[in-house]
Formats: sequence, C-alpha cells, structure tokens
Amino acid sequence: MHSFFINLPLQYLVRNSRYLDHFIEPAWPEGFGFAPELGLDALTMQRQTPAWHEQLAQKLHDASLIPSIHLPFFELSPGSLDEYIRRASCDRLKMACDIAKIYQPAHLVGHARYEQALHAAHKDQWLERSRQTWAEILDAWPGHPRLYLENTHETEPEPVRDLVLALRPRDVLVCFDVGHWHSFARGQRAQDLDRWLDTYADSLGHLHLHDNDGSDDQHLGLGQGAIDWRDFFTQLRARSLAPGATFEPHTEDAMRSTLAFMVANKALFVRV
Repeated sequence: MHSFFINLPLQYLVRNSRYLDHFIEPAWPEGFGFAPELGLDALTMQRQTPAWHEQLAQKLHDASLIPSIHLPFFELSPGSLDEYIRRASCDRLKMACDIAKIYQPAHLVGHARYEQALHAAHKDQWLERSRQTWAEILDAWPGHPRLYLENTHETEPEPVRDLVLALRPRDVLVCFDVGHWHSFARGQRAQDLDRWLDTYADSLGHLHLHDNDGSDDQHLGLGQGAIDWRDFFTQLRARSLAPGATFEPHTEDAMRSTLAFMVANKALFVRV
C-alpha cells in the first residue's frame, strides 16, 4: 500500500480522463510511487452514476492502485449548531461514504470545519455535535478504513485534536494540512509550527503537503512558496513522527515542482 498520494479531484477526471494517466502509466522519479487521493465533491455525486465510479475503481484495481478518498466539504458543517444543517451534512457524508465503498479506499479524509468566528463561543456544543455526526457516519460503515480529520480554516490546533480524541476508540487520526496552517492559521506570521506538532503528536496519522507564500491557500508545489520544509521534516523527526502524506498541487506545474523538490531532497521523505 502506498504511503504517498497525490490529490486527484474527480471533477478533473470528469473534464479530462488524461489526469488518470499520471497514475495508470506513471513516469514518477525513480524511488517514488503515488496513488491518487480522489476528491469526491457534490457535483460528481449528483452527476456521475454508480457505474461510472465502478468503472474507475476497476481501472485503479487493474493498475494495482489503492486510492484514498477525500470526502466532500463545500457547504457542509458536521458540527453545526443548527440541527437542520448538521443533519443534512451528516446525510450527505453518509452518501459520500456509500460511493467511497466502491473504491475500497486505503483511508478517508474529512474536514472538521471548526470556524472560530462561528463556534468559539460554543466550543463544547460544536465538539459534541461533531462527534455525533462523525460517529454516525463511521458506525454506518462497519470495518470502515481509517478516517483522517483535517485542519482547514482552524486558527488553532486544539479543535481538530479534541474531535479526534472524542471519537475514540474509532479509527480516527489527525491529517495535518501544512499549507492551511501556514496560510489560514497565519503560521507564516506566528511561526508556531512547534505548537501545532506538539498538539497533534499523539494523534497525527497523515499529512497534506502543499506550499504558499502565507497570504492565501495557493496550493503551490513544494519549494514554490515560503514554507521551510527542511525545518518541518526536522521537527517531525525530532518527535519520532512518520505519517503518510498526500501532496496537493493544484496545477501540473505545481506537481512538477513537487516532484523536483522530492528528488532533490530524498532524505527528507525517507520516513514520511
């Protein structure tokens, strides 16, 4: 099973099937291999039939590729204080898991969606509602693959960690999105990577890796932005952390930059 993944939104494949060729007939640098992290979104769920997903899953199986699935997140709020919104979000994510089952994925990724401006005054309620939502989703899938919950607009690490802990003993860990920390959480300005890694150390299972200049979530290739990747991997190793990783370039140029960075810095990725 691959420990490295590259994002592949299913909407990209709907528009142009050639994106799959990067994985089916790979030309990866020597020593590296990647499986796709398939991004499942509302439009794909609404427009593509189960047969479409079954055909894609078969192509991946024939190529000995086990994908991961990134669950939908746009306009969803699994911990919403509004019960109608929470219920709709839960139902939508359960539908997404029904599709995910077709792919027999290595793991799932979901967004915790804690919003400081909305939830700070109601943290305990947000946490309990989020726990209820994700517990229902996972309990509806006996034997589900591991779920990683990811930081997005969270400006502090504790809400995602607390949600992961609240879901124990279910198989749930943290996905630390380094690009989101650097931009949305103002990590570029705060320089508080050590705090985030210390908070996540006991529950970290996966990484989302992409670069930016700190001003926005640009999803650049590694080395195209301002994140100090050598310091990042040094801090991982200092804590004896060796999570898997998904690289999230949003353009082919960003993907080429990421691959070039990995080739030039192979030693950094030995234990990821």
